[in-house]
Amino acid sequence: PLPHRRTAGSSARVSAPADPANARSRQVLIEMPDQLALVRRCFELAAQGLTDRQVASQVDLRLTHLREILTNPFYLGQLRDGWPA
Repeated sequence: PLPHRRTAGSSARVSAPADPANARSRQVLIEMPDQLALVRRCFELAAQGLTDRQVASQVDLRLTHLREILTNPFYLGQLRDGWPA
């Protein structure tokens, strides 16, 4: 599992747009340190030139899951609604 969105009132708020007209504005991003470390490690290994298969093996993920992480715009700081991650 990776970072999740939770509704307002959840603890550990990181950021959220404050637009009452937008139903998604009630959702917040929460930081999940153990999963954040995994995502960072995936990107670090990929940046070192390891193949996706090698990275997946080193971080103990399925290849398809690793590729979802490496190609997900969220982990590059892009949210669907235009707000920075």
